[in-house]
Amino acid sequence: MKNILAAICIFVINLALNWPLFSSGESPYRQSIELGYAGISRFIAEHPNPWGWNPFPYCGLPTQFLYLPVVPYAVALLTWISHAPHELVYRILTSALTCAGPIAVFLLVVYFTKSRVWAMLAAISYTVFSPAYGLFEQIHRDRGITELPWRLQVLVKYGEGPHNAGLALLPLAVIALWAAGTGRRFWQLAAAAVVLALITLTNWVAALALAFVFLAFVLCAIGSPSVDLRRVLAAAGLAYLLACFWLTPSFIRTIAFNWPQDAVNYRLENGFVTIGGFLLSLALVRFTLYWFRVEFYRSFVTLCAFGFGWVTLRYYAGGVDTVPESHRYAIEFELFLCLALVEWFRVAMISGDRVKQFCAVASASIMLLMGIGPAQRYVLHGWDRWKPVPREETVELRIARWIAEQKPGGRVLASGGTRLRLNSWFDVQQIGGTFESGLRNRKPLETSLQIRNEEKTPVETLTAMGVEYVAIHGPGSTEHYRDYRFPRKFDGVLEKVYSDGDNYVYRVPFHGLGGQMETKWRGTDNLEITGAVAAGGSVTVAVNYDPGWRAMQDSKPIAVESDSFGFIKLAAAPAAQSRIELHYAGTLEQRVMAGIGLLSWLLVLGWLMRDASRALSAPPQLSPTGTKE
Repeated sequence: MKNILAAICIFVINLALNWPLFSSGESPYRQSIELGYAGISRFIAEHPNPWGWNPFPYCGLPTQFLYLPVVPYAVALLTWISHAPHELVYRILTSALTCAGPIAVFLLVVYFTKSRVWAMLAAISYTVFSPAYGLFEQIHRDRGITELPWRLQVLVKYGEGPHNAGLALLPLAVIALWAAGTGRRFWQLAAAAVVLALITLTNWVAALALAFVFLAFVLCAIGSPSVDLRRVLAAAGLAYLLACFWLTPSFIRTIAFNWPQDAVNYRLENGFVTIGGFLLSLALVRFTLYWFRVEFYRSFVTLCAFGFGWVTLRYYAGGVDTVPESHRYAIEFELFLCLALVEWFRVAMISGDRVKQFCAVASASIMLLMGIGPAQRYVLHGWDRWKPVPREETVELRIARWIAEQKPGGRVLASGGTRLRLNSWFDVQQIGGTFESGLRNRKPLETSLQIRNEEKTPVETLTAMGVEYVAIHGPGSTEHYRDYRFPRKFDGVLEKVYSDGDNYVYRVPFHGLGGQMETKWRGTDNLEITGAVAAGGSVTVAVNYDPGWRAMQDSKPIAVESDSFGFIKLAAAPAAQSRIELHYAGTLEQRVMAGIGLLSWLLVLGWLMRDASRALSAPPQLSPTGTKE
């Protein structure tokens, strides 16, 4: 009961410090991609079929490839229950999970140390201190208008909600793995598998962080008589089976090949040396800890702090990416650095060795002096500088609303923050979107990047992608990105139909997604195409090809292929007037993996029910004194 009260106290403190996180409106930082994630959640709330099609971002893509499912479906569920705006639900959920991170720290420390006092110290330290500002000059320069700890800064400034959600669950995964490895009950193994699957289905960065934490756990558990590594590995295998309905081989392969391309300025120079040096250093640290008989928990948090520190330090000090987006693991580094420092300090203070105690107190005092200033400003500076702003004041909403009011049949080529926010507000087809790592066809994305950088763009390039409107933010715009090198290049080439300060919308001659044939969406999974089919000619539709598409021409099935641009090409028969129905039915792989996942969940639930039934029906055991236990 005391632990529950302590956890509630920690959460209340975090709520009090971070109340603007739960307010409606837009982040004062215009580069935040928060509304992009909220837009994915909005689509899921309105179209929950995980094997459907989303025609709005990136010229269309399967729902499964939009993003990992935990946050979007959780937001959808809460939206259905509360009937609140999806943007607010998304913000409250991700902010609540971020504020719950210190609770997870408290639970982890109290679980391994059995000390509530030290667990509270760790949780409060993690709440208010942010050593990344003092360790990395680039992060120090990235403070912006607020004095927030770095894990909160990346949430407010960059919209790292799913990453923070996965981070908050990471300490619970460690607890679950230990319980699975040291226990003998199936429910312990199943619980570990569920937590591992949950983190993996939340965020890719958190999933890779979990993979490293799992590696560190195994390395520190080797040789431990109390940990059965077979059960730990079984929990990981079961976790994949529980998550495989989403993590299909095609999905994993797509993300794996796209992620390095989408990582900002990613370059892995001398990859063998970089990865090999990292693993060798990790092994040396583990051997040193083993040599000095350091117990499991202290070894584990130290190894994790070293590993995440290596990744972030190599990036910020030398520009070397050990993994894609190495800079994003700074918040994992802060988490385990806090855990490691508190644990080494705790062991020194309870050792009875005055020399160790003096060194621990001296070190802690120095770190406290270094971090007390930013922590004090965070606690006392107030909320005024980082309150959300009304979205009606933003130029992105004004442009997006105007375009939506035109009811375009074609797509919008929007730049900067407008493309991130557009589908959070309106069901408008566009070339851009939020999560590019799920794209199988990257040519529209690459073409849009080329358009933003070249001095002249043929109108035919736009019409080939089904573009009807182009939205551009000039250098005088209040929009953050302003990513056109030649923002006025369409003046005199296209009709300017809207202007707002240094923000413009141009109309492109649009003849339909099916060329001269008329196209109309029937829901999000069905596209109807009508008109004449020329003799000897196929029909090309400016929608991304995917193996899940099926087509019927006048009630007869026809082949669906990919053209050279990655759009749909239909082997249609010539006709003076024809009706073609495109339907997205998903793939055989999706159905097979969904079946395996469902069977795995049913087997787990059945096993748990069997164990519970046996426990209830088992006769009471007698103690040596003859009393019932």
